[in-house]
Amino acid sequence: MPLSRRHFLAAQAPLLRLPPSVEIYSEFQRIDPFGQVVPPDRGPRPREILSPAIPRNAQACFHVAITAPPRASFFLYLVPNPVDACVVRLFRQHFSLVHASWIPDRLEEIHRLPEFNVMPDPDQKVPGQTTSLYLLDLSIPPATNLSGFRLEVQLKIGTWIIRPLEIRILPFSIPDAPPPSPGPVAPLTAPSSATADLVLAEALAGKTPSWNGSFATVRDLIRRNIVQDLRLSPNPATIQKLHAALPPNAGPESYLRLRSALQQSFPRD
Repeated sequence: MPLSRRHFLAAQAPLLRLPPSVEIYSEFQRIDPFGQVVPPDRGPRPREILSPAIPRNAQACFHVAITAPPRASFFLYLVPNPVDACVVRLFRQHFSLVHASWIPDRLEEIHRLPEFNVMPDPDQKVPGQTTSLYLLDLSIPPATNLSGFRLEVQLKIGTWIIRPLEIRILPFSIPDAPPPSPGPVAPLTAPSSATADLVLAEALAGKTPSWNGSFATVRDLIRRNIVQDLRLSPNPATIQKLHAALPPNAGPESYLRLRSALQQSFPRD
């Protein structure tokens, strides 16, 4: 039986009261179109992204989740201070329905900022969507003399909501990347850290992991990030020792501890 107008409005009331927000997550916490971590990536409480550390000549990416009530329109601004502190790229993430779960993966670069969108996103065609997901990709110049800078993710939706990131620039440079060449990524339904596991397995087998230069999917950029991390320590024995120290069953974000250990082991300038 069709819902009456009164019952329809009652069913929509929680969504209409949904407060707008902007949240930032690590690359290992993919978010569904309803603002929740996708099932394969769930674990302990997601790490709060406040002051990420990035070396010079390096890239880092973060999920930016915009939640808004139905029919709300918004602008998304990205404001580094100083404006030339880094190169900023923004990608809209597209969701795929897999086994009753909506998982973000395909990337569409946004070439003109600010980004304007509405909720639900008409291009996504997700019933009841409350959250749009973007990928923020930062590149730190190799010759920067900054020790850090502030980047604001600004959401304009009737009023302003500002989510600051205090970026710390580590006092060393990532070695230059070799020419692009193919490398596998994990299946879409696997935890986001499964792509990291593939890259680590290559390094531990004595191979030199590579990235094919693609910005097509979230998994491609996860692979790029891990390949970049491992340029800090080409010695498989060192990687094995640091990897063995990771806590078991700590969820997809446990890889972030290995990243920190690799960064700490690299000589400072």
